[in-house]
Amino acid sequence: MTIGTIINDFLTTSVTLVPALNIYPVVVNEDTQLPFIVYNHSISDVEYQKDGWAGDECNFSVAAVAGDYAELQAIIVEIRAALELQRISGTQRIQLTGMDEVEWLDNMFGQKLNFSVTIDKY
Repeated sequence: MTIGTIINDFLTTSVTLVPALNIYPVVVNEDTQLPFIVYNHSISDVEYQKDGWAGDECNFSVAAVAGDYAELQAIIVEIRAALELQRISGTQRIQLTGMDEVEWLDNMFGQKLNFSVTIDKY
């Protein structure tokens, strides 16, 4: 299972304020109605041992966008609860590394949460 699949599974099963159809990897469909969530990930460090690849240090962000600031904050609470300290593999847990409010188009409010986790060999 890849990190993208893991993130999607946590979000679609735990976040109730955003329909699962409005949770997207990387890009959002142009006609998506509010609220929505978009996530992406990157591998920042690859670990090798004498037998080969051992795991990856993965960073990912989850951005939520809503038409109302209070609604956005409620969604952020659900996202954080869905992901923070969740166990991925072995003893590795997802850690929140930061949050930023982001500008979107008129009448939209956005916030991005940044996470990090070490993923052992799949």
